[in-house]
Amino acid sequence: MEMWQDIFPSLVHDNQSCLVFDLYGRGWSDAPDVPMNVDLFVSQIAELLYALNLSYDKYNLYGVSMGGVIIQRFTELYPSKVSKLILCNSTGLDIVKPPSILISILSIPVLGPLLFKFVMQRGESKSVRAQWANPDSDEYKRCIKLFQQTCQQHPGYLRSLFSTIFYFDFHLAFKSIECIQKLNIPILIIWGDKDTLTPVENAYRYHNLYKASTLKIISGASHNLLIEHSKQAIEAIKAFLNDK
Repeated sequence: MEMWQDIFPSLVHDNQSCLVFDLYGRGWSDAPDVPMNVDLFVSQIAELLYALNLSYDKYNLYGVSMGGVIIQRFTELYPSKVSKLILCNSTGLDIVKPPSILISILSIPVLGPLLFKFVMQRGESKSVRAQWANPDSDEYKRCIKLFQQTCQQHPGYLRSLFSTIFYFDFHLAFKSIECIQKLNIPILIIWGDKDTLTPVENAYRYHNLYKASTLKIISGASHNLLIEHSKQAIEAIKAFLNDK
């Protein structure tokens, strides 16, 4: 939940109620030993809202990276529950994929999961650094340390990440988009122009697919823009939420 550390306090200060939670297998959430696919996470949202029995009829949904696919799928299945959508560096269209030979190796029983665990526990890599605009910052070092601690302390974390690679359909948004286009739901698209995981071209594609959407490109921001460029993100989000 650390990516929201600057965002939700600012929204709460403006009397916006916020529900922030970790997806299954991440942070403090349970890590069920099941395929980590899109509908699992959609059901997590639905079950959480049902369990909390909140007094709201509709919700503004925020989706970062793979979360963008999840909230679009949720909107497709539960359109009456959604007021507005905010997609931040969302997957769902094109992403930078690992080399096919690496996927083939990871698919090998026993060897694949062991290799994945070994590589991920190192925490830092060239591809990880590329997802930050300033990988030499204290914030980057803090997040890397937190990631390494999570790998050690959360028994299901790496297993859940490994499962996500093989079972999460990062392109499922195409199906959801066809449905959402008919709903006339306000949508904000926030993107960093230096994103190396979900290239900024996808922001313009989403904006073209959702004709009435609002597009905000943050200059110099990469995939972790909610942490590194939180001020610009907050300004865009507040303006969008206040637009009646």
